[in-house]
Amino acid sequence: IGNCSLRGSYSQGFRSPTLKEMYMVFNMANMMMIYGNPDLKSETSHNFSVSAEYTKNRYNFSVTGYYNLVHNRINTVYSEDPKGQIYTNTDKMDIAGIDANISAKYPCGLGYRLSYTYIHEFMRDGQKKFTDTRPHTATVRIDWGKTLNKVDFNYSLNGRVLSKVKTNIYNDSFNNPAAGSQAVEYPGYMIWDLTFSLGIIKGVNMNLAVNNLFDYVPDYYYFNSPTTTGTNLTLGLSLDIDRIFKK
Repeated sequence: IGNCSLRGSYSQGFRSPTLKEMYMVFNMANMMMIYGNPDLKSETSHNFSVSAEYTKNRYNFSVTGYYNLVHNRINTVYSEDPKGQIYTNTDKMDIAGIDANISAKYPCGLGYRLSYTYIHEFMRDGQKKFTDTRPHTATVRIDWGKTLNKVDFNYSLNGRVLSKVKTNIYNDSFNNPAAGSQAVEYPGYMIWDLTFSLGIIKGVNMNLAVNNLFDYVPDYYYFNSPTTTGTNLTLGLSLDIDRIFKK
C-alpha cells in the first residue's frame, strides 16, 4: 500500500528428541548425574505473526508482532528415581513479543540502525520463571564510511542495552529442589563497542576495536551477566585475498 508493505504469517515447528536426550547416562564431574528419558514426546510449536514495513528514500521502518505457542518443551528437571537431572517435557508456555527497527543511510556515508524487542513469557498457574529472558532489549549501530585519496575509512559504534529481569533461583542447587526457590532480580546493563578500520593498501586493512567502551563491570557475576572485566583494546590486520589480486 504505497510505501508500506503488510505481511502476515503462520508457521509450525517440530523437533524430535535426540538420542542423547532419550538414552544418555552422564556423570557431570561427580557433581550430578544427567539421564535420558526414552518416553520423551516431540516438541511442537505454533507461531503467528503480523508485520508492517515502510520504506521511502533512504529510510526504512518495520514493526512485527508475534505469538508463539510452545508444547512439550524438552528441558532437564530433578528426579528422585533415578536420582539426578532427567530430560522431561515441561509445561506448555506461550511467548509473545514485538520487534521494531528503523534504519537510514545518507549520501555522506553516515548510516544508523536502531532496534527494539519486547518479549513476554506467559506462565501458567503454579509455574515459576527460571529463564533469563530479559523483557526489553535495544541495539544501536551508527557507522560512517568514506574513501579519501583511495584510502578507505570506516567507523562503527555498536551498543546493546538490556533491561533488568525478575526470575527465580534454587536455594540449594538443581539437585535439591526440595530446598525451595527464591525470587531474584538481575540488573539491566549496556555494552558499547567502537571499531575503526583503515585501508592501508589494496586488500589490507588495519582494524582497531575498543570493546566495552564505557568500562562496564557487573557488581557480581551471575548466570546471565556479561563476563567482561572492563574495557579492552584489539588491534589487528585483515587480508582480502580476492582484492589483492584483482586487477
